[in-house]
Amino acid sequence: MKEENKNKELIIKALVDPKFRQELKENPIRALGVKSLTEINKKEINFVFATVKGIESMIARMADELLCANGNGNTPV
Repeated sequence: MKEENKNKELIIKALVDPKFRQELKENPIRALGVKSLTEINKKEINFVFATVKGIESMIARMADELLCANGNGNTPV
């Protein structure tokens, strides 16, 4: 459960803090505050970026639907 909470915290921080997200991409050792990256760290980073990408994709689709950007304003039934 502790690992899951750590991942949630990293995901939230990457979603709301663009500087942190950029640092995680460019210098993950510094962003995570570790001496070196383990395989677990690398998997966590990949998971964080995949999750953030998925969340941003869902948000974009919802925004398109809400703003009627993909059609005439009618949602499919």
